[in-house]
Amino acid sequence: FNGASAYHVVYGENEEGKGQIIFYPLEGEEKTLTIVDVADIVPEQAMISKWKQDCSGCDLVKITPALMDNEVLWEIVYYDENDRYVFEYRSIYDGAHYQEIRYLRQFY
Repeated sequence: FNGASAYHVVYGENEEGKGQIIFYPLEGEEKTLTIVDVADIVPEQAMISKWKQDCSGCDLVKITPALMDNEVLWEIVYYDENDRYVFEYRSIYDGAHYQEIRYLRQFY
């Protein structure tokens, strides 16, 4: 993921076998990891279903965990009903809207 800072996003398990998502920063010598327990988040497929209800005429490109301003989010990338390329960010914990960026297509 590339926001203000670049991160590797790693899916794994802790010693107890519980699923986790880890954000590993690419910059700096000392690494401060952000770790999220998978049991505490809206699962990817559930987030896609929620998104489809809100944007029925849209075409999904991808969904990825994201970290922006110390907020753990889902980054949903898609084409909207007006064929704009959209980056939508929603809370990974409850799906609440966080931020949205829409790009108009310049060339066809």
